[in-house]
Amino acid sequence: DTRGNSMGEIIKEIFISLFYTIHLMFDQWLTMYYVVAVLIGLYLGCILRKKSHIKFSMVKTLFVALPIMIYSGSLYWIFKQGGFVTGKFGYFLQYLYYLGGILLAYGLGNNIDILMQREEINSLQSWYEKNYSKIIIVLVSIFIMALIPIALVSPYVFAKADDYSFGYHCHIAWETTGSFLEVIKAAIVMVKEAYWDWQGTHSSIFMMAIQPAVFHEKLYALVPFFFIGVLTISTYCFFKVLFVDFLKTDKRLSNVCTVAYLIMAVQCVPVKQSAFFWYNGAIHYMGSHFVLLLFLAFLLKLYLGEKGIRNLLGAVLCAWYMGGGNYVTAVGTLLIVLTILFFIFIIRMIKLQKEILISLAVFIISFMLNVLAPGNVSRMGRQEGYPLVQAFFMAFYTSLEYMLGKWLHWTILVFLLFMLPFLWKIAQKAEFKFSCPLLVIGYSWCYMASLFFAPLYTIRTVEVGRFQNIMFLQWMILLVFDITYFFGWLQRRCQLQQKELLGGYEKKYLLILIISSIIMLGLGGKAEPEKY
Repeated sequence: DTRGNSMGEIIKEIFISLFYTIHLMFDQWLTMYYVVAVLIGLYLGCILRKKSHIKFSMVKTLFVALPIMIYSGSLYWIFKQGGFVTGKFGYFLQYLYYLGGILLAYGLGNNIDILMQREEINSLQSWYEKNYSKIIIVLVSIFIMALIPIALVSPYVFAKADDYSFGYHCHIAWETTGSFLEVIKAAIVMVKEAYWDWQGTHSSIFMMAIQPAVFHEKLYALVPFFFIGVLTISTYCFFKVLFVDFLKTDKRLSNVCTVAYLIMAVQCVPVKQSAFFWYNGAIHYMGSHFVLLLFLAFLLKLYLGEKGIRNLLGAVLCAWYMGGGNYVTAVGTLLIVLTILFFIFIIRMIKLQKEILISLAVFIISFMLNVLAPGNVSRMGRQEGYPLVQAFFMAFYTSLEYMLGKWLHWTILVFLLFMLPFLWKIAQKAEFKFSCPLLVIGYSWCYMASLFFAPLYTIRTVEVGRFQNIMFLQWMILLVFDITYFFGWLQRRCQLQQKELLGGYEKKYLLILIISSIIMLGLGGKAEPEKY
């Protein structure tokens, strides 16, 4: 009802309604069921694109799908503001929006080869390829500027909770002797005590004991930069080995992916306090994530035939640390180790290499020492998790709920949209077959479920920030990998290796992405001020 309102107020209400409609479409209604349905629609569109009786033209798709999506979101907010949205009517509008999204995805899949065969996209020298250096400079500048607030608050970071209980042996050793060797011995004593009385995570506990405040309280201010620095190094090494050494693509593409991922990792990790500011919690969980990336990089190096002592020693040390780290990452790493052994001994797709076997054996030994620790029995007696079989099945559902629901925010969508041209180029240049994409995506789901299994089985919940941080970061890496793999399969299936994803429209695409991000940031600040 606009009677009695000025034209300015009416326009303001229209814009607010539009803003909240976008917020609804790209946040509240962005659920795992919708994402799964859209992916299925896209896949069906790709494989059924040559069936003329069920083929949608791009024009028909846009004219049918977009109005459905926009009007369903607008009507929902208009009626909600008037208090007319009931449960059933609200669900009807939401499902109507889902239908529009599925139709749009199906139409895109139907026309994928037509979209890629336009005359202006035949050149491999895209705008992105010509401006890699500039893009990397901009991304690095954004990453550094995003660290300024962290630098400003870092002097106020201090040790707390388990920092003291795990670090007191080392602190006493440093205060009484001033010898770093004695500090190491004290850390080993701490590992022994915890192993028998509390838990078997021997490598994590060793690192927990040597926290910065052991030496001086002011050194604790360096904790955020230590973890961000190690995150940067491990991510760079992993993407460089995966994309450059293994897939044989351009190093500049790997650098773009690395910096873009780091920006999102620092800004969007679910609980930043325990990710970067609390040493004890971060070294136990984030530390294992860093080492896992290095472990995979060393294994890939060994697989590629680089059998120098550095790679073997690196793989062995990382394997030992992973086996004695937190159970969330350790169980996920165990799945990777068992998968590699399956490919070596059962289907013989990976050549038997003693260096790889040594590394895997070290992990298994370290993991068994971790699991069989007497302290675990004592601690588990105070906690109750779900039964084994129930926890196993709940892990698959809960992981899907987080991956395609709680974690899938508009910022992640912007990150993925930005990455698409680069991942397309990586898949384009890769010397790899990219067969069976559904199996790869399914395995990624199984891996994420393995991360969720340990907390569900032990303490009945995954609502712990430290757990979610490493799960989220590994999910983002899997997103990058799975999209690249899907693009590689799509290019080879549809003969699109010589086509650009956005040929001729890169500048417009990037401009629209930046403007959309600014609008959504402002919208998010209004809709969810506590988050922003």
